[in-house]
Amino acid sequence: MIVKQLSPQLVLFPARNAAEMTRWGAAAANFGNAFSRVKFGRDPDAREIPNYDKVLLVNPQSWGEPTIDPIYDHLAARAEGADVETMYVTGPRHLSQILNYRAYMNDRLGLKERGLARSEWQAGGSLIGLYGRGSGEMEGSDFEIMRTARIEAVKLIAHHNAPSRDGSLAVNPGMFFIFRPTISFEQRVISPAEFVSSVEGDYNRAVFEYGIKYLEVHNEPNIGEFGSYAAWSNGKQFGDWFLEVLKLLRPKYPGVQLGFPGLSPGFGFDFPPKRLESNQFLREAAFAARQADWIGVHNYWGNRGGMFGPGDGWYWNTYKAMFPRKVLMITEFGNPFQDPAEVGDQYSRYYGLLRKEQWMAAAFSYIVSNNDPGNPSQQGWAWRTEDGIDRGIAPVVGQRKYISGEARPSAPTPKPAATLRPGQPTPAPADPTPFPACQDPKEFFDPFLNRCRLP
Repeated sequence: MIVKQLSPQLVLFPARNAAEMTRWGAAAANFGNAFSRVKFGRDPDAREIPNYDKVLLVNPQSWGEPTIDPIYDHLAARAEGADVETMYVTGPRHLSQILNYRAYMNDRLGLKERGLARSEWQAGGSLIGLYGRGSGEMEGSDFEIMRTARIEAVKLIAHHNAPSRDGSLAVNPGMFFIFRPTISFEQRVISPAEFVSSVEGDYNRAVFEYGIKYLEVHNEPNIGEFGSYAAWSNGKQFGDWFLEVLKLLRPKYPGVQLGFPGLSPGFGFDFPPKRLESNQFLREAAFAARQADWIGVHNYWGNRGGMFGPGDGWYWNTYKAMFPRKVLMITEFGNPFQDPAEVGDQYSRYYGLLRKEQWMAAAFSYIVSNNDPGNPSQQGWAWRTEDGIDRGIAPVVGQRKYISGEARPSAPTPKPAATLRPGQPTPAPADPTPFPACQDPKEFFDPFLNRCRLP
């Protein structure tokens, strides 16, 4: 019997021509030199694929959205059960950072990275989440939507009380929760102490009555309603404010995981509702986000192609480039513009792709329902109508069309907190980011510019 000797690894780049292949290959050159018998390519139908037992797909969406899962399955089959890894990066520079780190750690297949991700997020996969009712307690029709979609995680906000929590647990006893109170700044300056005083009652209820261990601290701080143009004028000022809030919250809630809030994604504008450009704001506030226990992201899109847009549905990938070893949660995502059946298929694929993504803990679609008469546009986001009719998203998500042969991840147990002395705040988690240290303590490493810079 002749046993085929499989070559170790094939790395497929999203290069459309030889010039692009040169740029991607240069980014991975150190990785290729560090490990023997690693080949680079750009054709997902290459004949030699069956000769490789390890295949790394870089940005597979570049071959066309309808073919992502078929490509993955096709490669696994042609390589006789190969370990096929997908990697989403913002460009060659981002890929270089990841592969150089793997070479430095002698971790060709990213196994150490996968183990570290599992230790930080014990659920073992991104949970399928839904944002609770936008006004008032969740109702029976909301719980039916959750049951149909087989929801695994729920985002609760300030007006949700025991009925919403208990009804969600009745749907799924293992339901995972995050909680976020809402406070409008209304162009006021609100100090960290005033903010904590305003939300403390909601946090106490969530933590001590409902046992919720993951809290999102504030919401979309780059828009006017939530502090921009008044309490702060850039991400650096918000970051300073945020760290003061963490210092006040950590002694009150030891062991609770405090999250950096999702931003409103997109360009800036100075007319109501006002918004500071999200990428710049994030870069300026990165020093503070790294000291949170996890980071929230908001992603929205308006058509199927936008689901993979770098500033739309795939905006989370910008965060992964900046915070490569930080637990992320997409605390809001959605497409309110298209037919619910089409949107349901998009959401189903989105959940399925994120399920395999390391360091992604959960994704919460916005929103199960909302009866805000002052904002009728919210109905486009809702999974049901106000008379309780399922709009058709939940059944498609519940089919798990793009998730097969896999048990549902179980809700994680939060990491134990460090032993505290009275009055001592919970230590901020160490930043494991493998970026170079900056000589000037006031600077941080910007992965987009590939150098240290001031906030």
